[in-house]
Amino acid sequence: MDGVVRWSNRCDPLTGKVIGVAVIDSGMASHPDFGSRIVLNKNFNPGVAGAIDSYGHGTAVAGIIGGNGTASRGEFIGVAPQVNLINLRVNDGSGAAPTSTIMNAILWAVINRDTYNIRVMNLSLSASVQETYVTSPIDAAVEYAWLKGIVVVVAAGNNGPNSALYAPANDPFVITVGATDDGGTATVADDTLASLSSFG
Repeated sequence: MDGVVRWSNRCDPLTGKVIGVAVIDSGMASHPDFGSRIVLNKNFNPGVAGAIDSYGHGTAVAGIIGGNGTASRGEFIGVAPQVNLINLRVNDGSGAAPTSTIMNAILWAVINRDTYNIRVMNLSLSASVQETYVTSPIDAAVEYAWLKGIVVVVAAGNNGPNSALYAPANDPFVITVGATDDGGTATVADDTLASLSSFG
């Protein structure tokens, strides 16, 4: 029992308290749902200045991961509303990111995983060129993160039934997540695959 109490003091497995999640995306904007939990802002794209989100995607992803519902008075809450968010910007502000910036961000997260207690890494992006996970440099990078003990969560993509063709969704060492259409209800009985989501 004593061991369980000590673990609970360190982290809450239901809310993600003290866990770090590296969000490799378009950056993050300040938001009431994040409070002071964006513990680092870092830019890896040499074509832009700063790590603040000018595209919107990274902020939305961070909200799904760790929004605490402050702005909506509890109506919309992220999966782990007490996680610490590590903002690693790779996007150029138009929705594109060079492979090198993505790989540099992944490597940085691995090297600094103990400093920020990075236990999860999220990449809601996909390569624009079809390539097997055996030869893809992005897949090699996410596998390296997995080998170092980081859970890697990636987007299935928006290319229809082709997620098996694009990195990093095609890698067997990651958790690939698609999108659902909830039908505007709280029940899951009417949920379907969203038309924009890749699968396969």
